[in-house]
Amino acid sequence: MHGAETASLAPMVRLGTLPLRLLALERGATLVYSEEIVASKLAQASRTVDERLSTTSWILPTGEVVLSTSAAESGRLVVQLGAASAEAASQAVARLIDPADPGRDGIAGVDLNLGCAKRNTTEHGAGFALFADSARAEQVVRALRACVPAGLVLSCKVRLCDAGPKATAERCVALAAAGASRIAIHARRAREQARQPARWRELRPPARALAARGCEVLVNGDALDGAAAAALRRAAACGAVLVGRGALLAGTRIFGAAEADAGGGDAADRATLALCLRYAQLCCDVCAAGPRPAPDTSLHLLTPPYAPLHPPARPKPAPPPRFPPPSDGPAHVCGDARGEPLVPSSPRRAYA
Repeated sequence: MHGAETASLAPMVRLGTLPLRLLALERGATLVYSEEIVASKLAQASRTVDERLSTTSWILPTGEVVLSTSAAESGRLVVQLGAASAEAASQAVARLIDPADPGRDGIAGVDLNLGCAKRNTTEHGAGFALFADSARAEQVVRALRACVPAGLVLSCKVRLCDAGPKATAERCVALAAAGASRIAIHARRAREQARQPARWRELRPPARALAARGCEVLVNGDALDGAAAAALRRAAACGAVLVGRGALLAGTRIFGAAEADAGGGDAADRATLALCLRYAQLCCDVCAAGPRPAPDTSLHLLTPPYAPLHPPARPKPAPPPRFPPPSDGPAHVCGDARGEPLVPSSPRRAYA
């Protein structure tokens, strides 16, 4: 097995905010990844330090908090960037890190998101769309390596290639050659959903190829509790696991902190309640003063075994009313040619 047995918090959009990262560190996480930060947003943000809370935030002119960090994360925080071009990624790093003082805000590394397969990411050429374009992906990695100080780790998070493990290994090795010193591999392909079993066995070839050239490897996918994380390590022959949903469903116990709830029953209820109260306290501490980040929706997922693995889908809203043309007068409609109302599309992230 390659490397020591560690467990780190994976990047999760709208979940990997400061309170959950702090809780994961308290429970034994080796590293914590931020949620994906859109590079073009970060490049426009201003850095603000709150001495009372020992936090640093990057805030847009609109007041939106793009990223908040804490001194408690120092040396263990990896900031994940979503970018579609070398220029956007470089501008974001220039705003995030001071080359004269790289450790100023305790950031241990910068990660490039090459694994997200959501449409609102890939349609902008970021995430897995960037990974699929090998030349452009390697160009972005080289640009990041040139602007990320040597003392900080540059990493990539990727998915398995449709062409199989050998193709994944080749792509990962190419990213390492371009400058990435750590690669996290999610054990699913681009079109596969979380409800489909992760392909743990396909992790072995890329993990071995990267270890052979001295590149650090983390494996990810379906590590939903301690037993599953151990099974993933054995299947992938890799000691370092990146934990996403397991950090929520297992209440961060997956990171190795000793718990009294192993036997279940009242002890489990008390431990879970204490965990939720601690999380709520961290949320209050983070939001006690200054600008507030976007709401963190992960609290309801920190109450195993009551939370389902896949929360029930929300009921669909009623269809919008139709606006047919009047029976007399000009054929005017408040919508398209079929009489459907024109509903503005949901906001998209701009990665370029």
